[in-house]
Amino acid sequence: MDSGLDAEYVRDQVAKSRSLEPFLGPKPSLVNTAHSRKADSLDATTQLKKLAPGWHQYQICQWSCCWTIFCQSFHTCNDETFWKLKCKEDFNFSSSRTARTSGWKYIYQGLSNPKVYVWGSKLPIAEAIHTEGWVFRRFLAASMGGIPYPMRLRFPKKTAIVELIAGGWSFHALDSQGRVFVWGTLDGERSYLTSNGFSVQRISETPLQLQLPTQIRALSCGRKHSMALDSSGQIWTFISWGRPFRLVTPLLDNSSPDETPVQTECGWSYSAALTASGNVLVWWPFGQSMQHVYNTTMTQMNESGDEQAHATVDGMIPCSTWDMQQDPHRLPPLPSLSELSDSRHTCNESERQETKLVKIAAMDNFLIGLTNKGHVLKFGDLSNETSLQQGRWEYLPFFSEIERVRAHPTFAGGERTENKNQETLQPPANFKIAHITAHFEHFVAYTTEVNSVVLRGSTDTTADHEAEIIPALQYKSIISVVLGDYHNAALTAEGKLYTWGVFSTGALGLGIPEELPAGTPGGYATQEQLERARQGRRIQVREVEVPTEVRFDHGKKKGKGKWTDRFCFSATAAGWHTGALVIDLEPKGKEDEGYEENEFEEESDSDPTSQMPGRFDPVSPLAPPGPRVVPLHRVPRGHAPPFRVGFAGRGRNLGPRGRGGNDGI
Repeated sequence: MDSGLDAEYVRDQVAKSRSLEPFLGPKPSLVNTAHSRKADSLDATTQLKKLAPGWHQYQICQWSCCWTIFCQSFHTCNDETFWKLKCKEDFNFSSSRTARTSGWKYIYQGLSNPKVYVWGSKLPIAEAIHTEGWVFRRFLAASMGGIPYPMRLRFPKKTAIVELIAGGWSFHALDSQGRVFVWGTLDGERSYLTSNGFSVQRISETPLQLQLPTQIRALSCGRKHSMALDSSGQIWTFISWGRPFRLVTPLLDNSSPDETPVQTECGWSYSAALTASGNVLVWWPFGQSMQHVYNTTMTQMNESGDEQAHATVDGMIPCSTWDMQQDPHRLPPLPSLSELSDSRHTCNESERQETKLVKIAAMDNFLIGLTNKGHVLKFGDLSNETSLQQGRWEYLPFFSEIERVRAHPTFAGGERTENKNQETLQPPANFKIAHITAHFEHFVAYTTEVNSVVLRGSTDTTADHEAEIIPALQYKSIISVVLGDYHNAALTAEGKLYTWGVFSTGALGLGIPEELPAGTPGGYATQEQLERARQGRRIQVREVEVPTEVRFDHGKKKGKGKWTDRFCFSATAAGWHTGALVIDLEPKGKEDEGYEENEFEEESDSDPTSQMPGRFDPVSPLAPPGPRVVPLHRVPRGHAPPFRVGFAGRGRNLGPRGRGGNDGI
């Protein structure tokens, strides 16, 4: 009788454990997994018999089964793939923008309350931050033309920003619910627009939510346009925030892998989409064909009078959406590519598949592509529809082949760890490019975070050019590199953010130059220059050549509270500004202890706009400098401020109708 009861109970427990398998996630990929589980179960049974010799057999079986289920759950809870998928499913957070392979469980825990930090040019930033407080008064007094270190933006409650993308004069943010927030201006070149599409002033002084008919899952920004890929695989283009159009074409109708977009990228003035099959399609929102349709539609909307998209009092832009029926251009297929050798070569699934593009990165008139086997290619020229006809794919061996990388002068020997001699490093033991990014005139290709190798190229890079290699970036677990016009930022798997390049009105985020010791990265080169700058002289801040860590503690009051460590999990850059998404490493409730920014917490939640960053008191805030103002330091009394005519390098070789004869805005 007991045997029958025990056998029946065992069968019941086994059935229960199997019924829980769908909730436990994928089985752990361990060597001899079955043997491991059996060992766990036997060990649990043995220990229970020793600890509870008086227990009945079915009691021991019950606890043994529970222990086995616990072991499976434990392995699942530490499985990176599981938490990576949970970040996407629960928070709309995509892993496609970085080469991260670990830390997903920790990121998942922090995605419910991430913090948004921005710095650099005032145009897309200053209006979104409070004009009160000691921090901003110091900026205004210094007339630095920007914010030189990270400042936190506050969003409405229950808004978890999971993606931050910078444009030429703007920021776009995506939250966990698929909502889009924007601030700055899409086009900072013109003093006015004939048809703005969202407000008369056309500059969003605070982050405003776009009221779109669908949830968004990915964003991309060019110089003065942006794109969004929604949850249905539809592509939206923004030339004005209030009147986005959906691209309607049978070439991107999601009917098959050839027509299903998986990635969208904005170039300097063009747009591109990568399909599931590896095809690339491009189009020009400012080209003649699209501009004719766009201008005609804007005129009709202006005349109707009921489609003016003004920002509401609760911080929203009611978008008037419409469809543009245009067929993009398909890029030619990839050339024949040889197999890449690797000392760790294994015949994995990707290597057995046909070679195809899996990532793209857009820059000024060129497109960078990455295949599933690690080939890096460049396509150009993409100035307009006409130049596309002469365009071709060019394979870049110095960015793809381990032999070429090992032969680079930087890898002449030495150690992979940080040391005093970083000019020579040990060659990489293995190598396969896993991610690419591009902006303006440069692109970056890098391997996965373990012993990462970072390679840099430009619009002039050809098959014969070696990659630019910065020794300080090698073997540092780099998972993301973002590029502004003249500054750069690199993110590590450990949540550290490093910047280097031109000061660009504070885009490096290393601090106020007048308050940094002479010779410090982000400061003045000599003590004499520092003293002259403090006296009000216009002194140029020297370029930062070695990547330097950005701190997120500049708002802390002296002598109050302790510094809370913060983990940066995403970064963005464009133009002359930078942004980051950050998670606190301290328990909830301690993250803001002793910080000046707490003084700006609104008193009541009754006003929907009370939580919006940049909500001003009834005083006239100082107007931001225009996009043409030169970002120099304080101006002596009696002198007129200098003016900046566009961004350096922007608009070179342009004719009267734009690059390549296009009707650009």
